[in-house]
Amino acid sequence: MPEHQEWARCGDGVVWAGVEVCDGGEGGGAGSGCAECEYEVRRVFVTKTKYEGDLGGLAGADEKCQEAAKKGGFVKEGERVEYQAWLSDGFLSAKARLGQEGWQGRYEVKSGGLVAVGWEGLVSGALEGAWGEDEDGEVKSTTVWTNTGADGSGLGQAHCGGWTAATGQQEGGVGSSDNVDAGWTALGQVPCNSSSSIYCIQVK
Repeated sequence: MPEHQEWARCGDGVVWAGVEVCDGGEGGGAGSGCAECEYEVRRVFVTKTKYEGDLGGLAGADEKCQEAAKKGGFVKEGERVEYQAWLSDGFLSAKARLGQEGWQGRYEVKSGGLVAVGWEGLVSGALEGAWGEDEDGEVKSTTVWTNTGADGSGLGQAHCGGWTAATGQQEGGVGSSDNVDAGWTALGQVPCNSSSSIYCIQVK
């Protein structure tokens, strides 16, 4: 969290980066516009369950994220909240799939820890904090299937046959959930019969 957040206040005449997108007027009281200035928050987590490279394709990985989000209480009954996997195959990159370009809110883990401010922050190559809490809010240090660069682009053919194969003859690109540099998503490759988690991100 930004160091100034404890005393940042809407209506104080200062637009605090990472806290607000504008300053809502004198005093910050009713009718000041402060509500419109607050950052929207989208939650991210890494799955508690580890999977081999046969994730059921991108769609299967997205389903795993949505189910984990429900189990973790990120999605309440009747809510239209959607989670997808931070994952690229040989045709679609995470950047193209997730449709987050231009979004300026805060990506936070379950405990409220800041991961990045806005899409630009997420794909800058350096996170504000690790994307390393699972759906229950427990800190997790694990490899994570990605095949995705720090800018959200796909990283070639290390996608376990479109995330449908779990053999030692193919490899999948991974990141590390406790990294905050580019290694959070682009650390290397492991055989597809290895077990890794999935990064899940709220998209709406």
